Amino acid sequence: MRDFQLELNQDSNVIEIIYICLDFDEVKFKKHIENLPWAYYPYQDPKIKELSSKYEITGIPKVLVFNKNGNLLTVNGRKEIYLKGRQAVFNWLTGNKSIKENPSLSNEFS
Repeated sequence: MRDFQLELNQDSNVIEIIYICLDFDEVKFKKHIENLPWAYYPYQDPKIKELSSKYEITGIPKVLVFNKNGNLLTVNGRKEIYLKGRQAVFNWLTGNKSIKENPSLSNEFS
């Protein structure tokens, strides 16, 4: 994911990744975030449990893709990136993969 984000954001900020850690161990959490190039929720932030429940996140890694308005575009981001690479982002940005509208989400990641 790091290389994918860096490649896409070479000229401008095309995507932003927000890391949500499901670790129950604070030491593992701190080790995980040491070199992360993206934003993340603090260890055991209540928002993590809320988002995990809302989007049925039961395993990791899970990549959900939202547009800048907070609309959920896909729950299969990881698979789409793996299969389509940059084309997946083009599909998301042009609306070719919109799965679910969720205007209330735009405030959840602020």
